[in-house]
Amino acid sequence: ENISAGLDNLSPGDWLSRAIDSARRGEFLEACDLATRALAEHPPDIWLQHRAVLSLAQAGAGARP
Repeated sequence: ENISAGLDNLSPGDWLSRAIDSARRGEFLEACDLATRALAEHPPDIWLQHRAVLSLAQAGAGARP
C-alpha cells in the first residue's frame, strides 16, 4: 500500500489519525514516518510529536541486545 496517497494538505488531526491507524495495525515504522512527515508541515503540534516518539519506541528503537 502506498502511504503517500492522499496526503496533500492534511490537518494535524488527519495526519494523527492516519499515524494512529498505522500503529493499530502494528505498522510502527509507518506510523513514525507519517508523524514525522506531518511535523514537517505542522512543527509545533505536540500530539504529532508524541506519536512520532511513541511509534519509534514501539518499533523497538530503544531495544538493547
